[in-house]
Amino acid sequence: MNGGAGESRSSGRRTPGVRSGLLALAILLAVAVLAPPVGTLARRYAVAEALQFAVLAVLVPALVVLGAPWRMGRAGGAVWALRLADARRRHRSPARSVVLLAIYLAAVIGWRTPPAVDALVRSAPLALLEAATLVGLGVLFWLEVVVSPPMVPRSGFPVRIAVTVIAMWTTWTIGYLLGMSHTAWFTAFVHTRSSGLSLSADQQLAAGVLWVVPAMAYLPAVLVNLMSWLKDSEDADEELRQLVRAERKRSWWGPSPPSAEVARSHRGRAGGTREAH
Repeated sequence: MNGGAGESRSSGRRTPGVRSGLLALAILLAVAVLAPPVGTLARRYAVAEALQFAVLAVLVPALVVLGAPWRMGRAGGAVWALRLADARRRHRSPARSVVLLAIYLAAVIGWRTPPAVDALVRSAPLALLEAATLVGLGVLFWLEVVVSPPMVPRSGFPVRIAVTVIAMWTTWTIGYLLGMSHTAWFTAFVHTRSSGLSLSADQQLAAGVLWVVPAMAYLPAVLVNLMSWLKDSEDADEELRQLVRAERKRSWWGPSPPSAEVARSHRGRAGGTREAH
């Protein structure tokens, strides 16, 4: 019911300095995994390539959304951002969140298929296309999950939690299948005794990366949305109790609607508002 107010309070904790720092960290991480030595090692080891993928697909988009300076651009850009934010607030659409999740996961799965990874190993410039795809779609996905003032997700807390969990488990499933495989998923990586890392160890380490790195972003998002959802419910119940107490006090001075009827009416309004989320 009070989701908008709750989101405004929580988003206010991010000062311009913090947001600038998050955006700078996103840029730094993207450069770090694309440039040597990580960019070079990603052409030799599956674990380094998995790290590059996980950072570009999950961490960088999340940090970009959390640190995006929507109101700090030129006047025209700031006005456009405010209009877009207002449109997102007025046109709530859980279906769009689900569609964006499907598109984002299609890109995530597509770039983790053996042919795609083998192509990345053989052609280093292809990593730039991977980065543009994953970061671009990832930003659109994270805008449906977390608040990025003045932007707010177009769905309520339950949908946000659901799409985040689905995205996390999809990445974890890919990692699980890779780690449990006894055969080489990717033929482009060459493992020799001189390389110091066996095929099995390389794939298991890559699987660990696909579990740990996504958890660093997805789990906090789930917990924050869950706590905000619970707090939103507590605020609605407290508002109901305050209304009933006020009606009881007024009943001493004159006729008033029965408290039960007021409570039912308020519950109806609260339910309607929650469905809007």
